[in-house]
Amino acid sequence: MTFTKVALLMTIFLASAISFAKPSDSDLVVPTSSAQSDLVVPNSRADSEQDAIHARHLNDEEVSDDIAQKRLPPPQDKVHTTIIRYTKEDEDDGATESAAGNISAKTKSPPVEVKPSKHYASFHIGSYNPTNLQGDTNGISYSNVYGGAVPMFQFDYEWDFFRSFGKLGLKSGIGFFTAQGDGRFISPPQLQSEEEIMLVVLPFTEAAVYHFEYWDRQLFIPYFEGGADYFGIFEIPTSATTPSKAKFGGSAAAHYAAGLQIQIDFLDREGLFNMNKDYGINHLYVVAGIRQFFGLGQFDFSAVMFEGGFSFEF
Repeated sequence: MTFTKVALLMTIFLASAISFAKPSDSDLVVPTSSAQSDLVVPNSRADSEQDAIHARHLNDEEVSDDIAQKRLPPPQDKVHTTIIRYTKEDEDDGATESAAGNISAKTKSPPVEVKPSKHYASFHIGSYNPTNLQGDTNGISYSNVYGGAVPMFQFDYEWDFFRSFGKLGLKSGIGFFTAQGDGRFISPPQLQSEEEIMLVVLPFTEAAVYHFEYWDRQLFIPYFEGGADYFGIFEIPTSATTPSKAKFGGSAAAHYAAGLQIQIDFLDREGLFNMNKDYGINHLYVVAGIRQFFGLGQFDFSAVMFEGGFSFEF
């Protein structure tokens, strides 16, 4: 009996010791949660990165769909052209580069404003021979002192005030010619002296001119003009050392002229474009014509002159 009691007491003691040594449920939760937290965090980061990558793929697909449906413009870094690629820098400096890097060109410049032309400037040269020009002394003439024809140079400026049907304008000009010859004795004038004389003549011109021009790129443009002239005369011996030996004079005249302007813009339109941009020159012409002078004063400068030259419109 005593042994049985002792065995029962030992059994109860061992059961109590085991129950105290065994961890409770609450003791197991904390480490389990801690272990799980150590593992869950990295898994969550990996899942987030995968979700972000997936979202970007979906985004790209949506953008591609929008581009295909023309709801969005294509990204700038994906723009391609067949030959020349235009960039923002190209627009800034006016240059273009090819995609292959072996073609260079200029982009189209902004259009230059072409103002209506109202002015002409021209240069003419012709052969002038005033066979009726006589001196103050009978028997002394231009022909027996200075000989035959000489070149006359003319510079003209024209302002067109009427342009509704053709072009009607006012012209101002100045010319120049010179000649040299041997002087003559007053009596008898047939005798030639050894003194050489130089003649300088400056014709001043005011005229009205009409151009038969009815469209901008008309190739052939006839013209007609008429006006008044004044021939200034300067005559001096070539051996003179002072201006006091010079003689001055002048005489009035009139003229009419007719001719043809030939527009030559087609020879170099790019060059003309640059001239228009830099200097305002709209058209270039080659000019050929005939001019008839009529002497009206003391000295008769009547003559027919064939002339040619060029002019430009601005």
